[in-house]
Amino acid sequence: MEPLKRAIKTKYGIYKLKATKDVKDIYSMNAKKEELGIILNLGGKDTNCLQIKVPYEESVGKILWIQSGKENECSINSKEQRGEKLIHMVHLGITIAKEINPKLEWLELEDSASFNCVLPDGKKIAMNSTEHDIAFYQQSYYEKRYGAIIIDDALKKEYTNDMKGFNEASKKPILFDFKSNEIKEELMPLYNSSVTWKEFFDAINKKYRNKKCTVVAIWIKSALLRILNNRIYSGLEWKIDVNKITTIIYEERELVKSGGSTRKHKKYVKEPYLPEILNMDWKRYFKP
Repeated sequence: MEPLKRAIKTKYGIYKLKATKDVKDIYSMNAKKEELGIILNLGGKDTNCLQIKVPYEESVGKILWIQSGKENECSINSKEQRGEKLIHMVHLGITIAKEINPKLEWLELEDSASFNCVLPDGKKIAMNSTEHDIAFYQQSYYEKRYGAIIIDDALKKEYTNDMKGFNEASKKPILFDFKSNEIKEELMPLYNSSVTWKEFFDAINKKYRNKKCTVVAIWIKSALLRILNNRIYSGLEWKIDVNKITTIIYEERELVKSGGSTRKHKKYVKEPYLPEILNMDWKRYFKP
């Protein structure tokens, strides 16, 4: 197929659709390229926020990239794509992938999702989405949002067994190192009144709500290692059953060319180190 560019309109936004050939080089006496399928891209004018490798014949494809976006990033009409809207965009991409290849059954992906967690002084630190969601919901990011399952059967069995640790009182010690005296002072009443780790994380979720990632940022990994038998389940390979994904109704349009690009280069900001985080004003942060 020839490279294709279109505008795709749904109830949540207008997206740029770009489809290009997925080819591999065949090295022989007569070098040539074999066309395997297409690379499907959805996003804004200058950013691809979803990238799916769609084979022409095989039943298994791959999600190469998922990214949320602020205004002017993941949709043409400047609408922010996060939360429910990001899930909608992924469902839209899968809908189009299934139209391209009706034989498609699974999309594999490597878990690498993260988001920025705002610290007390306004600086940001990357929070692993899978670790965050396992702690608060006992499901991984892709499992919770897209019904994904771990590809490796042995790891999937370990994961299921380890998740029971959230409800086992024996996994929760009398004392736990929260890394910061201010955080410890704030959280110990909730910790002491909880029998299991699930009860504790539920209490944090209820009290701190959209600030909860900040509250757990510096100690969540050590807690998960204790709960999950010294294993971490981020960075694994998962797969999504495309037949269980909601089909999105969309309208296809010609892509209208705009003027010069207004894309801004992202400025790299160095994440703060633990000593710097510990010295932030946590007492003021916890005040009502």
